[in-house]
Amino acid sequence: MLVDFHRPATSGPLRAIGRVVKLGKQLSVAETRIEDAGGRLLASGRGAYVG
Repeated sequence: MLVDFHRPATSGPLRAIGRVVKLGKQLSVAETRIEDAGGRLLASGRGAYVG
């Protein structure tokens, strides 16, 4: 899993937006974005999962 922090989170609601990049039989990859109420990117991440 890789996480990049772009700016600090301040008070207020946050929104997490996730999506599956690749859904496989043995390996899956997903990514997410964390945004503040104004839509500014606070953090992003990507992970590979073996199942």
